[in-house]
Amino acid sequence: MKKQLAAFKQRKVFSRQKVMLKRLAKGDCVVCSKKLPPGAKACPFCGARQLHACAACSRETPIGGPFCIHCGAPKTN
Repeated sequence: MKKQLAAFKQRKVFSRQKVMLKRLAKGDCVVCSKKLPPGAKACPFCGARQLHACAACSRETPIGGPFCIHCGAPKTN
């Protein structure tokens, strides 16, 4: 039962990441999926931050992306 629950949680996290990447690629908010104005750092509809500081280079990079757009470093959790 514990293995099934762990597998379900892992699928749910993977699915959520796929949704975030699709929204990011379309220029939509990673939380509410509404279209963002160009250069928005936060969603004007739900207030969710769209950028965070990269752990490697400290520059702002999109939250949903697996790598930094400036230095290519992998996202750290």
